[in-house]
Formats: sequence, structure tokens, C-alpha cells
Amino acid sequence: LADQKAAGASHIATFVGQGDAFLIKNPKMFEEIVISDYFPRMGSFGSFQRQLNLYDFKRISYGPHRGAYKHSLFTRQYPLLAREMKRTKIKGKAVKKIEDSNEKDTT
Repeated sequence: LADQKAAGASHIATFVGQGDAFLIKNPKMFEEIVISDYFPRMGSFGSFQRQLNLYDFKRISYGPHRGAYKHSLFTRQYPLLAREMKRTKIKGKAVKKIEDSNEKDTT
């Protein structure tokens, strides 16, 4: 998101509030520009949303930041905290947290 702000693309996605949540203002442009540049294997906005869910982001459902996504380890002030986030691994019907943050998803 810092790259988007520097590139003048805060009309696509931006941090909201105190920098503890982010809002995707234009999902179509987000898919065409951000996902294609930063997440080329993902392909669609729906896939991006699924990854947010697997990383335990919560969607704000009411208030002035309705529709924004929030995670306690994803903040504007402390970007290195994001390294501590764990992705939930889906394998068949079993669900578990990945303990090794260096493990890559091959899906």
C-alpha cells in the first residue's frame, strides 16, 4: 500500500483510520493493476479476498470504514509486523495454521 500511495494510486487502495485497516476503493482497478503487478499468480480479486481470509484478515462490516480489511499485525506504522502473520493451510477438509512463515503456498 505504501507503493500505491507513492505512485499516486491511493484512489485504488489506501490505509484508513489510524493506519490499522485498508480499504480497496476500486476493486476492478485493484485487480488490473495491483494484483497483476504484485500477485501475478493470483489472477482475480476473489482469489485475493480468499487469501485475506486465509491470513485471518477481518472485514469491517459497519461504521465509516465499512468494507475495509483489518489484521492486528498489518499496520501502516509497523510494516515489519506483517512478517509474523500465519496463513491457514487448507488441505482437503482439514484446516491448520502454518507455523513456518517461510513456507510457500504452491496452489
